[in-house]
Amino acid sequence: MYTKMKLETKNVLMGGMWCIEIGIRIVMAIKRFMLRKNLYINEKGYFENSMSTSCIKYSLLILLISVSPVVLSQVNYCLPQHGSQYLGSIINSVVLDSISNTGTTFPQTPEGYSDYTNLQTTLLTGSTYVLTVTTGTGFPHNFAAWIDYDHDGEFNVGERIGLKMLSGLTAATWTFTVPSNALDGATRLRVRALLEPFGPWQLSHHPCIPATEGEAEDYTVVITGGSTVDVAPTLLVHPVSSVGLGVEPITVRLANRGNSSVNNATVQYHLNGVLQATETITQVIPANASIDHTFVSTVDLSTFNCHDLTFTVLATGDQNGTNDTLSERSCGLKPIIGYDVYYLHSNQFQPIETYSSGTTNETTLNTVFGIGNWNLRYFETLDLDSVFSDSTCTIFIDGSYLDIDPLESFLALHRKRIEDWVAAGGRLFLNSSPDSQNFGDLLEMEWGFGGVQMVQGYSVSYGVPVVGHPLHNGPNQPNGTEWSGFYYANSVLYGDGLIPIAVDNNDEWFNGPELNLPLLAEKTWGNGLVLFGTIGASDQMSPGWEPMNHRANILEYIWQCNTSVGHGELENANKNFLYPNPTNGIVNILSHGEPLLDVRFFDLEGRCVRHESNDRSGLVNLNSLPDGFFMVHVRTASGVQIHRLIVQH
Repeated sequence: MYTKMKLETKNVLMGGMWCIEIGIRIVMAIKRFMLRKNLYINEKGYFENSMSTSCIKYSLLILLISVSPVVLSQVNYCLPQHGSQYLGSIINSVVLDSISNTGTTFPQTPEGYSDYTNLQTTLLTGSTYVLTVTTGTGFPHNFAAWIDYDHDGEFNVGERIGLKMLSGLTAATWTFTVPSNALDGATRLRVRALLEPFGPWQLSHHPCIPATEGEAEDYTVVITGGSTVDVAPTLLVHPVSSVGLGVEPITVRLANRGNSSVNNATVQYHLNGVLQATETITQVIPANASIDHTFVSTVDLSTFNCHDLTFTVLATGDQNGTNDTLSERSCGLKPIIGYDVYYLHSNQFQPIETYSSGTTNETTLNTVFGIGNWNLRYFETLDLDSVFSDSTCTIFIDGSYLDIDPLESFLALHRKRIEDWVAAGGRLFLNSSPDSQNFGDLLEMEWGFGGVQMVQGYSVSYGVPVVGHPLHNGPNQPNGTEWSGFYYANSVLYGDGLIPIAVDNNDEWFNGPELNLPLLAEKTWGNGLVLFGTIGASDQMSPGWEPMNHRANILEYIWQCNTSVGHGELENANKNFLYPNPTNGIVNILSHGEPLLDVRFFDLEGRCVRHESNDRSGLVNLNSLPDGFFMVHVRTASGVQIHRLIVQH
């Protein structure tokens, strides 16, 4: 799971950078620089501002290493959300050893979650127990239960102790044996029921993701007779793939999931399969906490290359060998400098659209980029190196309807490559409104980018924009204040670090709890940005053209790349192609006789405030705009693209 530390400010103007002095001056200068430059660092280690430099990067690293390592808490359980409780009582009782919770016909919260962790029982490793769950609903629900044996805050597939479909006044009885390597101490038991969203019945289940209808209850179990030590590598803190890497130190996060502290654990790492270092950690790792360890040796990522890093932890008394190894790949990335636009989907069903009678994507791509200014490629036949390259600015991936399974296969094969392209400065719109497909017994698809998932089976008929997000102020209006359809979206988004742009509005129409589950959200990743969507074909929805305008505004918002490097001879022939700057109204754009295909002005919030298209005059009147700073983006008929900052006063 990933969280993002953000040092807030909106003053993002170009300026110089300076190296940081030693001692206390390092700390103060870094703080001042971050506040002025709006610099971000996420937990993956990506600098989320293209203005970062090696000087700042190493100063930050010196700061992080020189101070005492931060001890991070381990356990943070997800809280399931459910959209309605119309179908009668779902979980009526849970009985396990000394836990006997009966008559619970209504959940504690409208979202269908109940916290009964005050009720607990003690379980002995190697012993066998019986868990009994009853229901009163007349509709089929999939019941499942998990015990977090390794205390990592997650309910893994191997920790599931039962799965069964129930309906009516029935009961599920599961017999299970506590593993001998389960960690001693208090941990979590979860019981959850989900309304089956598919047919034929697939026993769909998940301990965390949102569900259209269901219920979840949590309890406490205390394990005895098991292991007291479990140290695992959980995260490559540094270096992660990014632009501007050189000779980098290596830092790995180590988690102690046991109930006692650990001294003198040993950790080693391999580089491309070759052992590089074995080091003893003299620092105490407290119980249920994590520390970051930096190796003495380094790795060279200065020549846009990639390395495979494998970490292994050896700790005396550690009985769980399944989580002792972590493998990651880190790459030095070339910055995005190009302007190409690609639209990707499958070639298995429709030749261009992802809906048999729709023209949604082709129409909006032509609206935003112009006919002939974007490229169509297919999951099954595309050249990965040419599409996900430093010459590509924007990629729109749509795996909706019958294309959902080809999309899943494509992401499974190339997820890391796509993440690295975005980290280099790429702009990605990843969208899927799935038809009834078969994910086996799971409801979610892994989209990457720090654990973002698309949750299938949560159908949404009404969506609304998040007020204040600049995407909704795009040039294609009216954008709409609510969008609807038989299924406006066939899934929702789930994951940490998402900034919602549009959310579900089913509660207003169906009297359910107000969940505001994201249907469209954004997430910064390195120097780039990715938009995740679950929205269906816009021309099948109401009212009027508003959904189509909304989709066009999505593409308007995502395509603004971080590159400031022009293409072609226009910029080289005349660096002052845009004048006067500053201006008090009229702007001249020199195109050397070449038609201007598109001229757009954006404010510092990313809102498009002026749009000129197919203009041969090269004159733009900005008198309607307030005084301030604007970014102008110019594209000519031959594909030349230039970005410049202009001052209106």
